[in-house]
Amino acid sequence: MLFWIAAIVIAALGALPIIGAVLRGAGDASGRTDMAIYRDQLAEVERDLARGTLTEAEAEQTRAEVARRLLDADRRQAPTTALAPRTARIVAAATVALAVMAGGVALYITQGAPGYPDLPLRTRLAQAEDQRANRPNQAQAEAEAKKAAEGAASAAWPWGPTSRPNGTPPRKRAQTSWCPHPLSPPA
Repeated sequence: MLFWIAAIVIAALGALPIIGAVLRGAGDASGRTDMAIYRDQLAEVERDLARGTLTEAEAEQTRAEVARRLLDADRRQAPTTALAPRTARIVAAATVALAVMAGGVALYITQGAPGYPDLPLRTRLAQAEDQRANRPNQAQAEAEAKKAAEGAASAAWPWGPTSRPNGTPPRKRAQTSWCPHPLSPPA
């Protein structure tokens, strides 16, 4: 049960950024911040002009640049599309959250191991020690690999390398004089 609680919490945390984006809508919050910064810059230009750190020409040039950026920020802030009603956005957010959670559960059911029991650390360590103690040496491992390779080859031809389906031994191929195989034994 603890696993499922943790899985639901993780899926909900994965769905939060998507839900936040759906509920926030299309408004650009950074545009308002940019506009406030540019207004502060315009006020600072006026203070610098009053203190005498800027000349009138420099102040005019700086005002024009800041005003251009302020207009760009205002253009970016203006919504280009109409927002959906709040209830529709809430329904969409709930649908997205359920889809993310259902996708996580479906992925676990198809790729995970939902029916396996817990395997405590003590049991895993005992199994690892048993496998280490009973592992084959190099010669045994090579013999088993050779036997497995021969078994795979004989599985491709179920009657074995020395007999045919009717029980007779395979015929020797006649070696032709025009195309001898270099590894063929002499006839």
